[in-house]
Amino acid sequence: MRTEELILTASGILLTLVTLIIGILKFSKQKKREFQKTFFSTQLEIYKQAAHHAAALYVYPKSSDEYMAHRYKYKNLFLGEMCIVEDKIVEERMVQFNTILNWYHESKKESEAAILKKQLKHFALVLAHTLRNSSIETWKLKNDVLGELFNDFSINIEEDKVRIKICRQMISGELTPELYDKELNKQLNELRMKEPIIIYHD
Repeated sequence: MRTEELILTASGILLTLVTLIIGILKFSKQKKREFQKTFFSTQLEIYKQAAHHAAALYVYPKSSDEYMAHRYKYKNLFLGEMCIVEDKIVEERMVQFNTILNWYHESKKESEAAILKKQLKHFALVLAHTLRNSSIETWKLKNDVLGELFNDFSINIEEDKVRIKICRQMISGELTPELYDKELNKQLNELRMKEPIIIYHD
């Protein structure tokens, strides 16, 4: 009888432990899902803000109060909240846009400013598409949503590195604004000859 009592007691303790462990695991999974949902929602909101400010920096004249306000907010995101939620590709595109923005903001020559503003538009669009793709990937919707439904200006990373390089040459004085388009087209064509990729026109 004593043995049976011990077995029953041990069985009760074991059942309690198993129930407790299952409860802890379920709680952990629930908390993880809650954290992921909060993180993903926060990421999407920050992405939307970044895309909005980047587009506005192209739309508003450099001399306007609106431009200055959006530049301030973009810089805050770039150095702050975005660093918490961005993936590596978004980080690269944020840096590219910030580089063009700095050159555009500091440009004094109208001819240079006009070229840089055109590139600001390009990189704002690239950034927006990159942010969208990152969000779709985060929510595991790539196969269901991305597919062929959207244009994607974010895929030509090597081309955009060329754009940055040519802009840097112009800013440094190695290349005149008058020769910018010719040199850009030359280097882009050379790149496309090496590795055919999807081409989007400005």
